[in-house]
Amino acid sequence: MATGIIKIMSDMTIENWLDLVLALMAGISAVVTAFMAVYTKNLATETKESLAQAERHHRESLQPLSVAEFPPSAPGSFLGMAQTVYQENGNDLPAIQVSGKLTNKGLGPALEIYFYVVDIEGFRLTYPIFLQETLGPHEECLISSVIKPRSLIGTYHNDGRGDTWRANFGPEFILIQGYYLVISYKDIFESEFSTIYARGRPQNIENDIKAISDEEVRRKIRNTLHHPAPVFRKGTQFPKAYDER
Repeated sequence: MATGIIKIMSDMTIENWLDLVLALMAGISAVVTAFMAVYTKNLATETKESLAQAERHHRESLQPLSVAEFPPSAPGSFLGMAQTVYQENGNDLPAIQVSGKLTNKGLGPALEIYFYVVDIEGFRLTYPIFLQETLGPHEECLISSVIKPRSLIGTYHNDGRGDTWRANFGPEFILIQGYYLVISYKDIFESEFSTIYARGRPQNIENDIKAISDEEVRRKIRNTLHHPAPVFRKGTQFPKAYDER
């Protein structure tokens, strides 16, 4: 076999050798081109992933983090809320006063800040209620809002004279059935975030606290009740309203 190969090679002309060399160079070039194509594709993918990761880190570094503090509530009440009245057309109407302090502990501004109340089954009891347009990093503002009847989830019915608004319940219902208070806000990239506070305590907890003899223990328990641990979520939370149940 080796002798045959040597004979073939000895019979090849210069032209044949040139054709062979060109064929080998074309094959090597094709292999190198394919390798470079795969390498370039992988490099482009890695660059794209790196840019996406850098963008995610940039967004995360500018996320707001809204945290609320509430004053002591009356036994059985809900997160610093209290019954009040407001005037409309000369009439005193029942409402709920919401008080507290909101702090942005994130590194980016919180925009379009609202809050709403949700029952234990996850249905919204109120429409979003405006709190603050903008809250910069490490800034704080007072929460002083009134939940009016028009803030409650309502329905429309036709009384023959056009559509009339009617609430499903009164403001005092919020103090009894309100279980979650949700603070909703956005970052500068229009992503939505939520800080959720839950009632999560028995109605007679104040009586139980009074039965504790150690004043320091009582103080710590009350402080925990009035400063419930928040839960932070990204995106819209509790999308269904009470009238969708």
